[in-house]
Amino acid sequence: MINLIMLKTQRQLISVNGPDCFRMLRFKLVFSVLLSFFTLQVSALDLYVSVRGNDHWSGKLAKANSANTDGPFASITAAKEAIRKYKNTHVLNEQVTVFIEEGTYFLSETIELNPEDSGSERYPVKYIGKGKGVVFIGGIPIEKWESENGLWVAILDKSLVNQYHFEQLYIDGLRAQRARTPNQGFYSPKNIKETVLEKGTGSVADKAEQQVYLRAGQSDWLKSITGSEINNAVVTFYHKWDNTRKYIADVNLQDSSLTIKGKGMKPWNPINEKSLYIAENFKAALDTAGEWYLEPSGRLYYMPLKDQKMDQVSAYVPTLQQLLVINGNSEHPVSNVSFQNIAFKVSGYKLPLLGQDAVQLAAPTLAAIMLDYADGVNFINCEIANTGANAIWFRTGCLNSSISQSYMHDLGAGGVKVGVFEVPANRNEVTRNITVDNCIIQSGGYIFPCAAGVAIFHAADNRIRHNDIGDFRYTGVSVGWVWGYKESLATGNVIEYNHIHHLGWGELSDMGGVYTLGISPGTVIRNNVIHHVFSYTYGGWGLYTDEGSSNILMENNLVYLTKSTGFHQHYGENNTIRNNIFAFGKEAQIQLTRPEDHLSFRLTNNIVYYNQGDLFQKNMNKSWEKTITLIDSNVYWNSANQTVAFPDGNSGAWQAKAHDLHSVIADPGFVNADKFDFRIKNRKLTDRIGFKTFDYKQAGVYGGAAWKNKASLSQAKQKAFDLLLANQDMKFND
Repeated sequence: MINLIMLKTQRQLISVNGPDCFRMLRFKLVFSVLLSFFTLQVSALDLYVSVRGNDHWSGKLAKANSANTDGPFASITAAKEAIRKYKNTHVLNEQVTVFIEEGTYFLSETIELNPEDSGSERYPVKYIGKGKGVVFIGGIPIEKWESENGLWVAILDKSLVNQYHFEQLYIDGLRAQRARTPNQGFYSPKNIKETVLEKGTGSVADKAEQQVYLRAGQSDWLKSITGSEINNAVVTFYHKWDNTRKYIADVNLQDSSLTIKGKGMKPWNPINEKSLYIAENFKAALDTAGEWYLEPSGRLYYMPLKDQKMDQVSAYVPTLQQLLVINGNSEHPVSNVSFQNIAFKVSGYKLPLLGQDAVQLAAPTLAAIMLDYADGVNFINCEIANTGANAIWFRTGCLNSSISQSYMHDLGAGGVKVGVFEVPANRNEVTRNITVDNCIIQSGGYIFPCAAGVAIFHAADNRIRHNDIGDFRYTGVSVGWVWGYKESLATGNVIEYNHIHHLGWGELSDMGGVYTLGISPGTVIRNNVIHHVFSYTYGGWGLYTDEGSSNILMENNLVYLTKSTGFHQHYGENNTIRNNIFAFGKEAQIQLTRPEDHLSFRLTNNIVYYNQGDLFQKNMNKSWEKTITLIDSNVYWNSANQTVAFPDGNSGAWQAKAHDLHSVIADPGFVNADKFDFRIKNRKLTDRIGFKTFDYKQAGVYGGAAWKNKASLSQAKQKAFDLLLANQDMKFND
């Protein structure tokens, strides 16, 4: 505005004083602009952090001066304090940039940013890593190992063990397995007996104990636990979509049982003889390469992998559960701060004394990076790895923030969590406008298998786009947190262009590539590629509208290789499922569970292609006959025997009820469906049903070849998943 006024004033002077005055003013104007630009560049508040720095220095020099009396800071905390001090005496009219030199920075405490650490929209505060190796470690290295009977042993200070009581060990950048049994696969209980100690008023008892009886042939490990180890040993149960993790309270060798304590089991999802379990953290279980065990005395044992060398290995134990906390308040959020080119690694999780009772998605578990009341806080090209629980949580009152082109992996729970799992008392504090873009979110659920790659609770208008989400034991993306038709705050969320794959691993049930809950107007799930979803028993679905899911649009998705079906609606209202490709469901292709007296969904303009299982999942309660749906203008093709069976047995009876009046049974002519090339050759057929082709190869991360290659799941994991499918008579080749 000032420049426009100056220009207008100059034009007025020109008309009075002539061209010579114009040339002089033009020179002054150009000089003024250049001077202003130069002044902005040199006066920007730049600070520096280095592994060779000193927190008593000014932080204004990138390197120490020749006298070694001034130079960069040694910590990000010192830089933060310098910014606060500056803001106490100056109005922030400059961009603040903290440049962090390459190196490994060990955190003795969690980095915490509060409202006074904010920037402004025009002058943000930026923390930028220089080079390719800026790493913040929330733990300490284990550097001195000794060999003892084929094991490596490190003698740790007992005070360190007592202070941190760590439950994770990371070696050569990966999570080592705490000693467990069985080494592969799972055991299952013979039966469970629950004794309620305090009933309380809810459907779940406030206090109870469960006696778990073990099967013959799966109980020898119980005899190998010494008396001093019993109460430190942990059992993790896998029951449907949940996990329960508990310390063993007691052991009875006479009847081969163990006792756990805590809350009562949920009557709708108890631990039973169909559940799975593992046991860990006792020395006799230390019998396989890659496992470790810590004695209370401080002796840390590790059985090395092949080719690992004692003098070359890097090993860390976590001392912090949170590495970074953004902690604003409802009146003053932390705003306009960004983190770029920084790796946050090594954080822990400690099991509470009463263990962890079953909660869907492990909802209460925290993250290595926590944000509350943040506005305009962004993470760019960061890495979050080796976590005890989740990677990052935009929790309460977060607005207009993002994480982009970031790599989240080796996660104890899930990747990104958005919003809270209890409705905020103040609706103005609902988290909204969070973007997760172009991220790789892989390999999680190591401590909490029931966690998801991305979980949106009570949060609105968020964008989850162009991510690679894979190698989780449960759902890829979960949206919503209301069961049934009560008010939901999860509205307007868009899940698009994501590659979601290799989920379940046959460990949990009732999962989806994208899973939704509750009334969700404005929520759109589009242009995603979802495949390799394999549950333990039931419920390995691609698109899954669960209890009360309503007013959701699902379009232009490619879904293939699912254990159950490509699309499943438990119950909901007015959902639109259109222009998708559903292929190669094992049990069936389309499923509906609960009949209701309103329009449940529209299923139109889709291509359904299969070679085993039913077209429409059969239900004992004849759901298809009782439910109000609009199903029309689809292509169906059974490539195995070309016989397509409808719920009523034949197309005539089905169409008599106004279903699929304009649908076609025909081969869509994929380029090579057996090799998962779903490009369509039969364009006349797709035009006939109104199917609009979409480029499914746009799903997933974007950018350079190196970034895209990083998103490729390792060949070893892909082969392991394929072997799992083959063992379950799913004869597919990836």
